[in-house]
Amino acid sequence: MTDLTSVKSGRDESIHEYFKRFKDFKNRCYNLTLSEKVLADLALAGLHSSYREKLDGLDHYSLNQLLVKALGQEAKFRKGKDTYKSHRSNTHIVEYDSD
Repeated sequence: MTDLTSVKSGRDESIHEYFKRFKDFKNRCYNLTLSEKVLADLALAGLHSSYREKLDGLDHYSLNQLLVKALGQEAKFRKGKDTYKSHRSNTHIVEYDSD
């Protein structure tokens, strides 16, 4: 179980990559028997704080359910980021020295 509690999402790691890595760690713990809810709670605890805060109050009863919700949050985040980029101005400021 110590291995599972130490799994944390990387700064630039996608939700999908994090859950794959978490499940790989889980599969290495042959003698560990935890409910799906406990596994989901452990995976949630390892998520990057920006995602964890959004998902913390939501009900999740399995890893797959949490994964779907986390992917939704990631998509919203990316969409918001793309929207911000498209609304940025392309105006450039040029200094001009008048004599």
